[in-house]
Amino acid sequence: MKEIPTQIRDSMASRFGMDAAALVFFGGGQDWSDGTVYRSPGPGGGPDLVLKILDFPDNDRQALARSQARLELLGPLSASGSCLLSPRPALDGSVFVEAAEGDKRYLGYAYPFAAGRTVEEGDPCLASGALYRSLGAELGRLHAAAEVLAKSPAGKVSASGASAVYPELGGWREEMDFFASWCAEPRVARAWERLRTALAELAIKPEAYGFIHNDAHLWNFLFDPQSQAARSGSEPQLCLIDFDVANFHWYLADCAAAIYSFHILARGMEEPGRSLPTGFEDGPVRLFWEGYRRHRDPGPDWQRHVDIFLHYRRCLLFMPFQEQTKQRPDWRDSWLAAIEAGDKKLFG
Repeated sequence: MKEIPTQIRDSMASRFGMDAAALVFFGGGQDWSDGTVYRSPGPGGGPDLVLKILDFPDNDRQALARSQARLELLGPLSASGSCLLSPRPALDGSVFVEAAEGDKRYLGYAYPFAAGRTVEEGDPCLASGALYRSLGAELGRLHAAAEVLAKSPAGKVSASGASAVYPELGGWREEMDFFASWCAEPRVARAWERLRTALAELAIKPEAYGFIHNDAHLWNFLFDPQSQAARSGSEPQLCLIDFDVANFHWYLADCAAAIYSFHILARGMEEPGRSLPTGFEDGPVRLFWEGYRRHRDPGPDWQRHVDIFLHYRRCLLFMPFQEQTKQRPDWRDSWLAAIEAGDKKLFG
């Protein structure tokens, strides 16, 4: 587990008006997680706040600047009525605070505590399918706001897909380079490079490409299971959290992350004997697109391209789990077989 120095944590909390003595650990902190999260009552006994602290070894200023850029771009999206939580400014008006100790640098930001939890088996809104429709609607609303942002100076991108304003946000190519350097399995590396070639042929334009959450899976959406809508099986109000890998990418990458998570929920993550059909007729996928279209048309090429992004998601997720799968050869073989089959289906 990562350990945030007590003096760093308490100092950051006080800069957001939070009572450091009342802080409680809330989540994260694992070696693979992107931050450590604490919760405490808000200033003056107001609504609870969440403090998230990210650490950057070796004083990595590039990673620090990338996080700062994400927080600045979140403002217009959260103000648009999307389900993103808006960061709460520090007492001095800044969106984030910084601190350093030894060879590490830390960035902290706060946001309102969102009551609720992630989906669980047996939830009425899951059994009815309403949750899938609600998730699609919220993602469609978010992408509609991102499309507006993409046409503003802050949302401009270069021909390569990198931000024209925030060079730290290198877009899809930066993400592909990062995972390519992480990948230790030649078969996945080959599939990844074929995906790179395929994505390079897609258009980068405001109606298809912009600033996205980039990890919009089921378990990053919170809802109140005690709300009348959730208990009746109707569409619950959702809140999208954990935007620490947000970047410029195709909107379909977000959609694929959501759809892929539906299959993980139903079938497990590439477990032996299980497969990932794209299934446009599949119930959760159909309901997702019904909700999405309330706020945004996915465009004429979505059916042709969503398979590419589902394969992208499958390959991308292999990298964080590649060491764990070595302890489960059957799981590893199943996942690699699925990647090879998907690669062959898409590219021959």
